[in-house]
Amino acid sequence: MASANPKKHLPPEMYMQKHSLAIYVQDAVAFVLKRKDEDKPLDVLVDYFESVTSGTHVAFREYAYIVATPYNRVSFLKLFWKTYAQMALKGAAMSVRDYLSLLRLLCPDFPEELTDQLPQSITDDAMSFSDFIYAFEVILCYNHFLVRCLLLYIAIQDGRSLEELTEGGEVWRNEHTVPPKGMVWPVVTVQHTMEASRFGKAVMDLASSHLCQGCPSVNTLEDVLSGFHHLTFDQFLLKLCASDLVRNEIGVLPPRNQFLSASIAMQLDVS
Repeated sequence: MASANPKKHLPPEMYMQKHSLAIYVQDAVAFVLKRKDEDKPLDVLVDYFESVTSGTHVAFREYAYIVATPYNRVSFLKLFWKTYAQMALKGAAMSVRDYLSLLRLLCPDFPEELTDQLPQSITDDAMSFSDFIYAFEVILCYNHFLVRCLLLYIAIQDGRSLEELTEGGEVWRNEHTVPPKGMVWPVVTVQHTMEASRFGKAVMDLASSHLCQGCPSVNTLEDVLSGFHHLTFDQFLLKLCASDLVRNEIGVLPPRNQFLSASIAMQLDVS
């Protein structure tokens, strides 16, 4: 019997785009060609898509591939946590540069510019593994959105439009672009504040626009921005990194009070 509310099906093109299938198909073909003298093509395809399904496909891959899709970003976050979960058990604290070294063991060309974007106020001293990964998940999964938020913040601060600030640079329209050296968080000094309502309106407009993909929901952003009359960009970042709503939307890490037990369970699963 037909359902009274049949499930709506997306057109093939929109379905492909929604799940970034073209990226995986192209990558799978490249794998087949790379191993054409070693294995049967169908065996290579099976191996490839099994690795995608399990989330291990991002291990030791180039940064451009890791950030090519939202699923890849989440998979890399899971891989990083699973690989170094024992650090949570040991209570280790390290510098951001040390954590960058660990990231590069899984992704050799992981850009320093990305870890430079962690909130300044929590990177001055050695960071625990939990403090790092809860901040890192936001920077990794929402990087393009945060870069645009930074540009909005600077534009409002300097009384310029976003187009004037970037000189019409198409680079900022590319979701997978890493900000060039020199265009990182420290250009916004921590002590400079602005009206939260003014910055919040610009952020909400961005989150609601078709230009923004891979960003927190409008409701979550409203919650993050609430309670501020004035704020610095670093405070905005800190609130994002501490938000349970943001963590739930990314869907990888547990609540902070469950992180240690979840890391133990992950280590037991590995062994």
